[in-house]
Amino acid sequence: MRYTIERLPESRVAIEVELEPEVVEKALDRASQRLSRRYPIPGFRPGKAPRRVIEAMLGRDTLYEEAVDELVDRVYQEILMQSDFEPIASATLERISYQPFSFRLVVPVVPTVVLGDYRSLRFPLEPEPVTEEQVDARIEELRRAQLVWREPDPPRPAARGDRVLISGVIRYEEGNQAPLEEMEVVLEGEGFLPGLTQGLIGAQVGEVRELDVAFPDDLTNERLAGKRVHLTLIVRSIKAPELPPLDDDWARSLGQGETLAELRARLRRELEAEALAEAREKVFERMLQAIEEQSTVDLPQVLVDQEIDWMIGRVREGLQARGTSLQRYLEWRGITEDQLREEYRELARKQVRRALVLPPLTLAEGLEVTPEELEEELSREEADTADATEREADAHTRVLFAKLWERLLAIALGQVPESA
Repeated sequence: MRYTIERLPESRVAIEVELEPEVVEKALDRASQRLSRRYPIPGFRPGKAPRRVIEAMLGRDTLYEEAVDELVDRVYQEILMQSDFEPIASATLERISYQPFSFRLVVPVVPTVVLGDYRSLRFPLEPEPVTEEQVDARIEELRRAQLVWREPDPPRPAARGDRVLISGVIRYEEGNQAPLEEMEVVLEGEGFLPGLTQGLIGAQVGEVRELDVAFPDDLTNERLAGKRVHLTLIVRSIKAPELPPLDDDWARSLGQGETLAELRARLRRELEAEALAEAREKVFERMLQAIEEQSTVDLPQVLVDQEIDWMIGRVREGLQARGTSLQRYLEWRGITEDQLREEYRELARKQVRRALVLPPLTLAEGLEVTPEELEEELSREEADTADATEREADAHTRVLFAKLWERLLAIALGQVPESA
């Protein structure tokens, strides 16, 4: 056997092979026996017809076609045992010739990643200052978490921010109608139906309102999506939001201080910690992006296509959960699935590139996961029925990435000695 290996773009290798005639003839003999068992030959028992008879009846090319898979697969496996590349997908048979017997395989392989001088990269840590407005907003969130709804006393018309219970009848353009079961609507923004909030503001309990509205085109209910309808609505009840008073007693009830001032100080510290964490995340992201940009990675197209497949699958699952389909989504956007795949291609390339850069980074930094660290990570998970090997692999990845996160952040901030 003679063969050559050539490196191709997109992390592929081409294998050119030529086999000796005697090797091919033995494979043709075995192919003849298989064909003899598969096809009835008059005058011979299954598997006993001579090769010359099989060749005369079915043709020499049929023998070659039967022998190809055996020959190519066996030779390919032998070459893999002697070579230093690692396949990441099936080989493609690009060319085959019978006289002499030769063929060409193209195989996607694990790419070689060459990291740049990432240890010289530096980025400043710049947390955003916390403002009084942010503290006020956090306090308002806490108050709204304790919001209660009460009927206005004395009664009044519905106002923006109220929660209104309605029921009625919906009439379609075709003339048919259907009951609208009782439902509550908070009169904020346009809600799920443009025009509904504005149409109910000012209504009294027991009042009937007539509204002409149009449902959004992307509504999950396909029967109503994009339809214009006439609503006859009866206001059953009106409730107004009631927030707790902004005082020391309320602050004390939260268990986060004795006074409102102490609560504000505590919330400020929390916001400052969040700002610092966000700033650290930005430094890490800038660091990792810079490492990716200066690294040499010949992306395998097969991995990019697989990533796009995964992304399209997520889109399909999300649409199905909302009661629609990928086909309907594509029709609504006026594009084909191939065009959608192209939209995702650049993002897929970035995600694959990052996934390929991370392993050599952890190797370059000498990061490892100890049995104790792995056991601690696994202990944080709730018991489930997932495969134990898969759970352990996932936990190992999480711990390793957390270590890499801390190391790269320290390098970016100049906190790791060059010799570390």
